Amino acid sequence: MPGAVLLGYAARHIETEGFRIENIKRIKFFRPLLPDQPFTIETTPLNDRTTVTWSTGDTILARATVKLQSDGR
Repeated sequence: MPGAVLLGYAARHIETEGFRIENIKRIKFFRPLLPDQPFTIETTPLNDRTTVTWSTGDTILARATVKLQSDGR
């Protein structure tokens, strides 16, 4: 699955928490996500940034550091 699709899923996940991605500081892809493969997205706040982790089972697929902005809700 293309990285842009993973970022889209993350953006929607973050929007449900009342934020939006202002910019991406860094992203690293470790393994590809195969079509129809289940995965999870986890966000972890770190000061003024948030770490986004995509994983399947115990395998980390990608990790990004992003800056968030409140969506004004």
